[in-house]
Amino acid sequence: MNQKRERHFYTLAALLHDIGKFYQRTGAKIQNKDNEQFTKNNGYWHAAFTAEFIDEYLDQKFIALRTASADHHVAVDGIVKNADFYASGHDRRSEESYQQEETSSNYITDRMYSIFYVLFDIKNNKPSYINLSSQSNYFPSIQKEFANLDINSAKEKSKALYKKLFDEMTTKIKNIKASSYQELHHYLYPIIKEYTTTIPSSTYNVDVPTVSLFDHLKLTAAITNCLNNENLSKEKEFLIVEYDLSGIQSFIYQITEGNNTKPYVARSLRTRSFYLNVLCDFIAYKIAHAFNVTYENILYTSGGRGQVLVPNLINSSQILQDLVDEITKEIFKVHHTQISFSFASAEINSEELMNAKFKELIYGDSRKMLTNKAQKFLPIITKSPELFNHTPLKKSCTLCEKHEAPKGDFCEFCNQLLKLNDVLTDDDKEVVVVEFDYENRANDGIVTFKFGSLGQIIFHHQISEKSFRSNSYYLTINKPIIGEVKYYAKGNTGGKSFEQIASKSQGDPKLAVLKMDVDNLGWIFTKGFKEDTTTISKVLTLSRNMDFFFTKIIRDITNLDKFKGSVYIIYSGGDDLAIVLPASMVLEFVYEVNQRFSEYTNNNSIHLSAGIEVFHPKSPVRFAILRANEELDNAKRREGKNAIGFLDEVIPNSKLKDCLNEVDYFIKALKNKQISRSALYNIYQAIMVSLEHHDSETAYQRYIPNIAYSIARNIENKELFNKLKTDLIRSNITIDDLQFYKIVYAYVLMSTRGGENNE
Repeated sequence: MNQKRERHFYTLAALLHDIGKFYQRTGAKIQNKDNEQFTKNNGYWHAAFTAEFIDEYLDQKFIALRTASADHHVAVDGIVKNADFYASGHDRRSEESYQQEETSSNYITDRMYSIFYVLFDIKNNKPSYINLSSQSNYFPSIQKEFANLDINSAKEKSKALYKKLFDEMTTKIKNIKASSYQELHHYLYPIIKEYTTTIPSSTYNVDVPTVSLFDHLKLTAAITNCLNNENLSKEKEFLIVEYDLSGIQSFIYQITEGNNTKPYVARSLRTRSFYLNVLCDFIAYKIAHAFNVTYENILYTSGGRGQVLVPNLINSSQILQDLVDEITKEIFKVHHTQISFSFASAEINSEELMNAKFKELIYGDSRKMLTNKAQKFLPIITKSPELFNHTPLKKSCTLCEKHEAPKGDFCEFCNQLLKLNDVLTDDDKEVVVVEFDYENRANDGIVTFKFGSLGQIIFHHQISEKSFRSNSYYLTINKPIIGEVKYYAKGNTGGKSFEQIASKSQGDPKLAVLKMDVDNLGWIFTKGFKEDTTTISKVLTLSRNMDFFFTKIIRDITNLDKFKGSVYIIYSGGDDLAIVLPASMVLEFVYEVNQRFSEYTNNNSIHLSAGIEVFHPKSPVRFAILRANEELDNAKRREGKNAIGFLDEVIPNSKLKDCLNEVDYFIKALKNKQISRSALYNIYQAIMVSLEHHDSETAYQRYIPNIAYSIARNIENKELFNKLKTDLIRSNITIDDLQFYKIVYAYVLMSTRGGENNE
């Protein structure tokens, strides 16, 4: 067996080693008695089902996987056996518990708990469960499946659900046409991920199971890839390499906005953010490629950050240093000082991996910085000073003004970005496949970005037998086809310009930039889990769940009927988003996102804050984004955060529903001519001027007589008169009240400007 085949052979053996748990829970029976050899002491029947699975659903040319994968409980030693032991960590159980699990009905009916349930004070958290589904339909539920059924009925219904999911998975697996273990791995990995992400890995004697079968299979395969090396360090077998991208904001928004470029701004913004996400994946897989590991070893990539688990070899330090130098140099050649990566690493041994030392190593002081953020270009200056020789551009790109544009108005890079935008927004082409090629081979891709000796990023609509290269890594967007699978929140405005999107706003045709992110994210990751229970699997599950919300769930929200065709996503992923949409929709959109996030996490300690800026569609969007950032900062300065910054004021998220109700009430009052715009504007003006004073409540008192007189004279509707009197004509009004009503009245005036009630 050659080395490449050996790597993917053992990777597949590890990836499938516990797939028998899935098969077993369908209620199936072992058909091939020879597979009972993989059981032990009348237990570990799932290992026999793993062998049965490989017998039935994989091509017979791969039958050698059966023993390597299924014997992890009966073998005296072996790579997969050891990897499984390490991956199970401090949840490692006795042989007796496995036997008890497989004779209990609960292992079929039990479900995972949401990872958010175990964060912080679990006693005060409300439980939510992960019911069986494919990953693309993943969403926690407060209702546990079969909670009201007797155990026998629940068991039978659960078997049927497992079988339905299992049949969907195996139908796709049987359609794989692979000629090698390496090719099989490319196509099998995304299917395993799609169908095992909601299945609990272990249930018996685990009070609150949160680790999915997929996470256990993935980590076992990642560890197997590390252990399958002859040159491992004897003290610290593993190395976690992490990186961080700098320059995200400046790169995305560094677009020259003028009459010639305005039609291209919307197309370029969205694609620039997507490009950076893919570039971060490209770096992660370059690290994996350098250490000869696979998809499973990418622990996390999102939001400009990534972590990769690699073997700690005798010469790892040199490999890493050469790799960092090469990445720094080649990225500089393309992007100069605009974007850069910083790198760090942490050594870890099997004991630390097993005994929940992951958080301590990743967030503690034991990390080794491979680059200095304050001197990030020093290696280039030292080793390749010629790259800093500046030659004035003969004809600069009118869109980015960073590169030469020898043909036409735009440089080659910007042209490629615009072409990529067309690929991403082509609704007739459902799938986008990204290929990471580190050998710089000729390709038939639609769009290609080249990075010198690093390799190239190639975009395809599909991968044919002719275009498939087993030595590449693949990323499929929004559908499990080949390689890793990620979701991309691309919005739903198609090729519309910002002016066209603004025209969908009621009243004043303006746009709003919305910035949102998770409050206290670092605190959640470092303090959310109990010190002695922070395993790699839990941290990765939390990371993936956060990213899934900001990619898949946000995309689902934008596709609701009330937002269709109106939401332009600049970026959404990791733990934050930046969105442009019609101004009259922004508060309702924020409310919808908050509601879905609250349902998704079901944990009051985890919440979002938002910043909003309204702007004219012909104004530079980058300035509006800067203002939205300032508004977001204002919201986060509020005690407890969990708030919205808008119009230089802050209101808590808990008041947003009341705010929308008030907006709706006054829009109807204007429509029914119960109040004039001028009367409403006078009240708004009084509130706005009052809030400019240090003592806003006292300042507002001066306006109360005038407002009281105005409403008494102009408001004939008794209900409206009493409402305004109760809301505004009182001495105990607070700054919070004034901020609330300022936002309400401003939003109403904006949403009705230009209408028939414009007085």
